[in-house]
Amino acid sequence: MLHQHVTSVFKDQKFRMFHDNRRQIIEPDNFKGCDLSDTVLDSKPFLNRIQENKQRFISKFPFTIDCNKQ
Repeated sequence: MLHQHVTSVFKDQKFRMFHDNRRQIIEPDNFKGCDLSDTVLDSKPFLNRIQENKQRFISKFPFTIDCNKQ
């Protein structure tokens, strides 16, 4: 009979938190207008490929609009 100790093994795991527009983010109702940048949100799949392509196209636009000084 072998005498061995059983211990729990813990490890750190990194999750990629960059949104790639492959799923639709579900915004919680009770957090409207709040900063959700440090919160993990639920998501659901798009209904079809057309919606996914449309969302990916829109997400490539810049967040700020450059002003023309003239």
